[in-house]
Amino acid sequence: MPKLYLNQKMKRALALVAAVLLSAFLAELLFFAAERAAHAGDYPETVYLSSDFTLFEMLEVPDANANRFETLANDSFFELTDIGGIRAKTIDFHLSREPNDTTEMVVRFSGKSDGVSGVFTAGIKKIEPGLYRAAANFDSLDSIRVYPTEKTGTAILFTGIKLNTAVSIPGISFYRLFLWAALFAGAIRLSFTAFNRKRNIKDARPWLSLYFYLSALVALFAFLAPRLFWSARQFGDILIPALLVLFTVFFLFIWYISIKVKTFPAKVLYLFLLTGLIFTFATAPLQVPDEGIHFARSYAVAMGSFGFDGDQEYPSGVKLLYDVFTENLKMYEDQQGAPSAGARMREYLSHSGEDHIGEKDVFSNVQLILPYIPSAFGMLISRIFSSKALFALYAGRLMNVLMVAFAAYFAAGRAARYRTSLLVVIFSPLTMFMSASLSYDAMFLAALIVFLGFISADSLAKKDFVVMLAAFALMIMIKPLYLPLALLLFAIPKESFRFRGNYLVMVCLLFAAGVLCWQAALLYARIFARNIQPSIVLPGVDKAAQLSFILKNPLRFVTVAVVDGFRKSFYVGEFGLFGHLDLNAKLTGILSPAVIAVCFVLSAADPRKKRDRSGILFISLAVILYFALSAGFYVADSSLGGSTILGIQARYFTPCLFFVTAWAGNLFSRYLKPVKAGDKPVAPALWLCFSLALVASLEVFAGYYL
Repeated sequence: MPKLYLNQKMKRALALVAAVLLSAFLAELLFFAAERAAHAGDYPETVYLSSDFTLFEMLEVPDANANRFETLANDSFFELTDIGGIRAKTIDFHLSREPNDTTEMVVRFSGKSDGVSGVFTAGIKKIEPGLYRAAANFDSLDSIRVYPTEKTGTAILFTGIKLNTAVSIPGISFYRLFLWAALFAGAIRLSFTAFNRKRNIKDARPWLSLYFYLSALVALFAFLAPRLFWSARQFGDILIPALLVLFTVFFLFIWYISIKVKTFPAKVLYLFLLTGLIFTFATAPLQVPDEGIHFARSYAVAMGSFGFDGDQEYPSGVKLLYDVFTENLKMYEDQQGAPSAGARMREYLSHSGEDHIGEKDVFSNVQLILPYIPSAFGMLISRIFSSKALFALYAGRLMNVLMVAFAAYFAAGRAARYRTSLLVVIFSPLTMFMSASLSYDAMFLAALIVFLGFISADSLAKKDFVVMLAAFALMIMIKPLYLPLALLLFAIPKESFRFRGNYLVMVCLLFAAGVLCWQAALLYARIFARNIQPSIVLPGVDKAAQLSFILKNPLRFVTVAVVDGFRKSFYVGEFGLFGHLDLNAKLTGILSPAVIAVCFVLSAADPRKKRDRSGILFISLAVILYFALSAGFYVADSSLGGSTILGIQARYFTPCLFFVTAWAGNLFSRYLKPVKAGDKPVAPALWLCFSLALVASLEVFAGYYL
């Protein structure tokens, strides 16, 4: 039998692994002993009957079945206040509801938990029919309030509660071994690095060192999260291996892109796909602006309907999705205590939806087809394997992410100038958010990115101009207000054209192609639309009169646009607004202007011709686009002659990110030397913009599900 040969390095590595595992086991034994000693064991089993509770908007029904109650409002509750500061680990609720009651049951406690006094909401788990359990960790429990249902006039059987029926004595946790192993591995790696640094020995594996350090931090966070955050308590220590596995996969992905992927366009593609994938599942269903009507149009196309029928019939599963995931979900959760996205997801998955009769109308008044082809294709594939509308929604989102990702790949491959400006647009958190949705904004953004890629190219052939023309026409078909972007053609140096062409003629061709495509879409809609519900018109809005007002009082309109923009900080503070503008990702909102400001300087490294005067064009286009959008929304959504412009959101100014970054690059290039070629100068901007988008995706996930 051949002997297994181990060289010196392998022996040392195995010895270190053994030392780490042994140290982790010893640390867990010590932690177990300390935790068990701290566990006083005074968690008495205590029973409170329903007769001990006070009823609010609740009627006790005389019946052969005792303890039967009827709710008189959607916020009826039982309350127990005379508890006396009992310690509690678990609370069992002996309660039954009507079989068709799918609303959320909410329990609120007051007392002291983990050293913090206040009012808390606990997660409820159904153990068996008629028995629910809340996991708690109260040092002192003062009162309990039970909201058994959100329905009015429904029957509730409630016999009482029992405290501490499933209190477990702390034991050795296999999951915590991952924590100690990660901490010891990070400490050993840190000591080796410090020792080698004293001997002036360079770290041969910096990526490995970084992995160990970050793994230790991730494991520590996973250990502390259930002890610090109420929403993470239900997961317990299983978070430690789960987050370590996710982090390891993520780290390997980043390592592969950094080391193995050599080309700039490929790196853009992979990083966009990663962030887009996270955004796809981080954003709760139907929580992108107007995603409800976009979903309905995509689903109709997936069913083979290429017309616009206001009476379009949808499967019951689609109606279930609309009923569970209402718009402005985050606002209702924060202001009215409505169920969270996680609770709604569990509710949706617990139903088949086959016999569901929707309470809300499923319709779409969007009269476009082409922007929904990719998402409809994804939905079509999804419907082959499952009838659940939720899976169709995610499949449609993923197809849109793929579309925009390959548009970014194509644009990055064409771009030679203004690459940093292009990255700011591609990895803008709002770009990622809208790309990972069913909105027609996804196709608009794909076309915009391709168009900007040609603007940034160092050469332009006839076939390139044709593709550029098609991309621009597609943009204008979806959003006609962006017609001024045709003037960007003047930013392309004359020597970049590989054919004879006149600037004015080419700009006119862009304008003509955009207008023709827009009018063709309107004509198609007039031919194939029937029974379409009209768009909601806000009180005081008169489009014709407002347009006439602007033409007669241009200075008044300009003043309104400037003052309104100044009052809203020109929408710079809205980079962190997601959902239906009801999810405020504060960290993203703070970091976005800072990242853009850094990219102002980094863009000076982009190659450009000497005495490039396109900066004047860029800043002029930013101003023109601002007033064009202001005029459009002043006419469509604002009261006649009003002093406020309604409806504008920060995402509408995405092209301006390209303009201002390119303008700043031209400005700083007077003081910083531009780089002629290579991908190294743009690498800091790539990773910086990607990091911002990644932070935004995690904040969105936390906002909806944690």
